[in-house]
Amino acid sequence: MNQTNFSQRSSRLQEHIPHDAAWLLSRPEDIKYYSGFDCLVSTEREAFLVMTSTQVLLIHAAFSPTTTVFPQVKKREGAFITQLKGHLHSLHETSPFTTLAIDSENMHQSEYAYLEKDATYTLANFSRSEINTQRSQKDNSELSSIQKAIEITTQLHEWARSNCAVGMTEKELTRQLYARMIELGGDITPAFPFIVAFGPHTALPHHQPTTLSLTENTPVLIDIGARFNHYCADMTRSFWFGDSPDSTFTRIESVVMQAYAAAEKAVMEFIEAGTATTAKDVDDIARAVITDAKYEEYFIHTTGHGLGLDIHEPPSLSWRNPQPLQPNMALTIEPGIYLPEVFGFRHENTLLLTPKRAKKSE
Repeated sequence: MNQTNFSQRSSRLQEHIPHDAAWLLSRPEDIKYYSGFDCLVSTEREAFLVMTSTQVLLIHAAFSPTTTVFPQVKKREGAFITQLKGHLHSLHETSPFTTLAIDSENMHQSEYAYLEKDATYTLANFSRSEINTQRSQKDNSELSSIQKAIEITTQLHEWARSNCAVGMTEKELTRQLYARMIELGGDITPAFPFIVAFGPHTALPHHQPTTLSLTENTPVLIDIGARFNHYCADMTRSFWFGDSPDSTFTRIESVVMQAYAAAEKAVMEFIEAGTATTAKDVDDIARAVITDAKYEEYFIHTTGHGLGLDIHEPPSLSWRNPQPLQPNMALTIEPGIYLPEVFGFRHENTLLLTPKRAKKSE
C-alpha cells in the first residue's frame, strides 16, 4: 500500500469531519482501511481509530503488532475502554472537540455508556455512507489483491473438482481445501468458512460441512473464497458427481446458468458502454429468468454483493437496492435455485469493474 493512496483515503474522509468533531471508528475493517492495522480476531477489541479533520490516531492493544501501520498514523497503546477514555481526554485537552461521533452499527452499548458518563464532549453518531462509498471504490492495489485472491480461488475449485472421490466427507474435502489455499499463497484466514455440500445438503445455501460421505451420482456444491493481503474472493461451483445426472438437476442447472449469463451481460454492458445500471437492475434481470422458468420461490437470496476487506460489502445486488453501480467496484453474481431436502445449484463469480472492462473470476 503506497502512502499516496493512504493519504487520499484519510483526507477524503476527513473532508466530512467537522473541525470541532472527532470520529471514533471501531470496525476492524475500517481501521485496517484507514490505518493499515491488522486485527487478529475481528470480534475482539484490539484497536480504535480516532480521526479529526487534521489527524489520525490509532489506539491499539499493547500485545498487537503495528508493523503494518502507515507511518503518518499516530499511535497510542492501550485499547481497553478505560484506556480509550483516557486517550480521548488527552486528545481533547490538546485538540479540543465538542462532539465525539461514533459508529452506532459497530460500537457496543456498554462502551457507549462508559464513554458518555462524565464526558466533556457530546456523543453522537456518524453516518457510514461516506465510508461505504469510499470502500466500494477500490484503488489499484485493492483490485490487484482481489485479483490474486480470485486466481487462488479458481485454482482451488479446479483442484476440488479433480480430487473429489467416493467416500470423502464434506469435512475432509474442506480441510484439504484450507491447506491447499495456504500452499497456493493465500492468507491463512479464508474469506469466510468454506461451504462444501453433498446431496440434499446442497439445498441449503449456507450449509456447513459435516461427516456426510460423497457417493456416486450426487450433486455437489462448493462455495469458497481465498484472501490475499486481507482482500476477499468468492466463487461457487455446483456440479453432478457421476455419469447419470438427475433430469431435474440438469434443468435447474440450465436455468441458473441462463440467469447468471443475463446478469453478467448487464454488468459487462454497463462497464464497457457506460450505460446506467443499478444493483436492483441486475437482480431483476437474474430473477426474471428464474421466474420465467417457474422456480421463483426457490431463489431465496440476492443476486450478489460487493466485497473487499469484508466478504459482504455494499452494494447488495438486491431487488430493494436502487444504488447505481460504479467503476472500480468488486462484486459477485450468484443466482441459485434450491429445492428443499432435494438439491440446489448456485453459480458465482467475482467481477472487478475496472473503468473500461469487467474482469470475471473464470
